[in-house]
Amino acid sequence: MQTPDELKAAGNAAFSAGRFAAACEHYSAAIAVLDQHPSPGRELAVLYCNRAAAQLKLQDFAAALQDCGAALAVQPRWAKALYRRTAALQGLGQLGPAAEAAKQALAAEPGNKDVQALLRQLEAALAAVAPTAGTASSPPADPTAAAKPAPTAALLPPLLAGAAFEYVPPADGIHENLLLLFHGLGDRPAAFARMARQMALPQTAALALGGLQEVPFSDGGRSWHTVFDDEFNLIEGRPGERRRVDSLLQTVAALRQLLANLQHAGGWQPHKVSLLGFSQGGTVALELARQQQAAGQPLRSCVAISAALLPEQLAERQQQGAKGGSQGGKQSGTAALITHGSRDNVVRRALVDQTADVLRSAHGMGVTVHSVAGKAHSMPQGPDEMRQLMQFWSQHLSRRPTAADLPAGAAAAGGELLERSAAAMGQYLSSPNTDQESVAGTHERLGAYGVVSMQGWRKSQEDAHIAEHLSDDCHIFGVFDGHGGPEVALFCSRRMPLELKRHPAFAAGAFEESLKQVFHRMDELMRSREGFTELEVLRRECEGGKEPDGNEEDTYDMLRKLVQLQRMTGGQQGEGKGSMDEPALQPEITIQAGCTAVVALIVHDQLYVANAGDSRAVLCRGGKAVPMSEDHKPAQPDERARIMAAGGFLSEIGGITRVNGNLNLSRAIGDLRYKMNNELEPKDQIITAEPDVLTQRLTRDDSFLVLACDGIWDVMDNQQVVDFVHQRLAKGIAPRDIASELLNSCLANDPREARGIGCDNMTAAIVVFEPSSGPLRHGSCSCGARSDEAEHALANGHHTCGSGSGGASSGSADTSMREATPVPDAAPPAAAAAAKA
Repeated sequence: MQTPDELKAAGNAAFSAGRFAAACEHYSAAIAVLDQHPSPGRELAVLYCNRAAAQLKLQDFAAALQDCGAALAVQPRWAKALYRRTAALQGLGQLGPAAEAAKQALAAEPGNKDVQALLRQLEAALAAVAPTAGTASSPPADPTAAAKPAPTAALLPPLLAGAAFEYVPPADGIHENLLLLFHGLGDRPAAFARMARQMALPQTAALALGGLQEVPFSDGGRSWHTVFDDEFNLIEGRPGERRRVDSLLQTVAALRQLLANLQHAGGWQPHKVSLLGFSQGGTVALELARQQQAAGQPLRSCVAISAALLPEQLAERQQQGAKGGSQGGKQSGTAALITHGSRDNVVRRALVDQTADVLRSAHGMGVTVHSVAGKAHSMPQGPDEMRQLMQFWSQHLSRRPTAADLPAGAAAAGGELLERSAAAMGQYLSSPNTDQESVAGTHERLGAYGVVSMQGWRKSQEDAHIAEHLSDDCHIFGVFDGHGGPEVALFCSRRMPLELKRHPAFAAGAFEESLKQVFHRMDELMRSREGFTELEVLRRECEGGKEPDGNEEDTYDMLRKLVQLQRMTGGQQGEGKGSMDEPALQPEITIQAGCTAVVALIVHDQLYVANAGDSRAVLCRGGKAVPMSEDHKPAQPDERARIMAAGGFLSEIGGITRVNGNLNLSRAIGDLRYKMNNELEPKDQIITAEPDVLTQRLTRDDSFLVLACDGIWDVMDNQQVVDFVHQRLAKGIAPRDIASELLNSCLANDPREARGIGCDNMTAAIVVFEPSSGPLRHGSCSCGARSDEAEHALANGHHTCGSGSGGASSGSADTSMREATPVPDAAPPAAAAAAKA
């Protein structure tokens, strides 16, 4: 049987090796032996204090506090036990008692600088949460979550002294998590601080840090570790070269000291700290998380975008992992997510996989690798990629329930955090933009129409629409609800009418087929160089104030050109060594954005509605809503079968079925990364632009048609919208004004209270069929029958129009393409409108 001294020595050795759970076991065994001694004395207090230190490393603050009490029962004025008691109380969020314990420790050892620093931090935190005059004096349930002081330059260790940083306090005022952000090569922390503000992760403060070194010729861009030698040649991949690794390890050592400072002077425990890094900054984040894990101080989570450990490190770590195996003990592993684009020419996928293997096998970290089809080396672009990050954080960030999160006193649903996080990541404005864009007009063969769109609570407008007269007897209306950006919706609104008129099926009168083909034609055009260029122009035009995207490829390309220029102007003799030339990048043609589309084509008396996605069209017939489209959702059996057959997968996130963890719809134009299987027809891809086309022959009972995006249908059902429009038409209100009222009526007062309902972009088109001039109101059907005769025959089931495959003759579309001039809305006669419905 081992003696207490031997067990204590084994515990100390385990502690020094970072095996804190094993250390606790050895100390516990020694305590059990000494407990049998009639007067264990000081040695028992030492064991309790040592075990408390190990429990603090494991973040078991309650057990540590109990052990500190046992030690202090033997030695009441022992500064070390008082200091550890302070740390345990701080970890439990008991700032007042922690400050008192710190004062006792300082009284026992006045010169202890660690205790002095900790006491200052505790007093600052207490002052921050102290009630002001005239406010309630009851403290928050957890002061550490309620407020923490903003980090200052004094917390930076010597190596980071002078480095730029920017702190972003939590948007909701709850200091539950701290997110450290590391930029890519040649960037600055300001861009990542803006990103943190836009994401507005719940209960999360953010600290964007700047690299230690300045990148040559980059106008203030920073680097986290050495990249070039003294002659500005890249040092990557040189045999025996360790400057990169040594520089990285030096940086990470400084960052670990910063973490310690944040813990002791800022109250941020390691298990509440998460990391986010891009490319070179992602390498730093991964190495920092690895070292913290190895030291038994695992962080909360780590996200590395287009990043991996350095190849030199991987070789070393793989050897160490093969010899030593994974770590034991009870510690939990840091959750890590590494994202990588299939067209990333800077970080190879093999390095990403090797990094994941090393972190899993040698360090017990939970690592997920997420591949993004068609994406190059860049920060996340669009809500689909951001949703992947938000999903990860919703699962791994700590969350403290608040009154707002507990409907009817119950805990919020697990998926609600994801949806609320996605809503809080910058999609919503502080107040809605209620400016409206509208178009209105009349046509002698159709009637009055009005289309209105409004940005609403969203930070950008991604809807677009069309309302055009292709000829006297042919009219097209459409609503395009964009996602991932506005460019695809705008592209469709500009290109679709022209491409439809050009299509041979349209000229032949096969209108249903021409609508189907023109939807797919949009995807074809976007794959062309001309189409991609047009999309890029549209995207840039809509961006306005463009945020830096942290594209490290651009930095390397710029550096290559500048270095070559310097060599030429400096008269240097190029010897070909250390060349920065790399294989040319392929043009990025995978479109990240997409849009739903609902398009109505009215050819004389025939209505065709093509739909892909969850926008919707509804016809008012005799006052009743007649659906002219069906929403396309991944959970529908036919949609599910196609997605699975094409190699996609479905996941339930927050009660919503999503395709490949992202899109909550199954058909759309654009989204080309889901349409890359060359062995499948366009209609069979994971996400397809194939529309359903419904047709109706218009009669005197048909009053109007409504087309709208899901921002409307999320708030009202079909019949409610029909009733809303009908009631106002009966009062003589013009279609454009009705559409405007409809949008305002659907707009939410508060996104949080509405849970996102009524907070989307909104677009509605109302087409009124005038009784005196609309389809089948006078004249003849396209087959030659007079309208009254045709309607009588239709009512009795006898009339058949032999007008071709589309239901209208090829001659019914006037190829002169004359377009009526839009005029201000003319309200239909109230009595006639009321009589129709």
